[in-house]
Amino acid sequence: MISSKPAMAISCALRVAQAPFKAADNGQFAFAEGAKVRVKDAIKVYHVPKTPELELQGLEGTVKKIAALHKGAVLSANLQYRVQFQTSVGGNDVKFFAHLAEDEIEAA
Repeated sequence: MISSKPAMAISCALRVAQAPFKAADNGQFAFAEGAKVRVKDAIKVYHVPKTPELELQGLEGTVKKIAALHKGAVLSANLQYRVQFQTSVGGNDVKFFAHLAEDEIEAA
């Protein structure tokens, strides 16, 4: 049976929220890009060319990137800092990167 009542319009409003990222003011990170840092914990890495393993404790490097920042948004990176090191292995200078957490490094 067809009703003589007018059909009710049903509207559904969808609200798309922004991602819960905060704008990066860079005040929440202890080290800025370009900062000189020293590794204070005993950490071994296995990706350095020309050596099977390398102990990072005591090595000094430069923060090249804050991995927890991407296009101004703060991400949840476990190892926030990408640090570049240069050391001598077997008489050759070798440059390499390591991702480190804030509690593993200190200002040099």
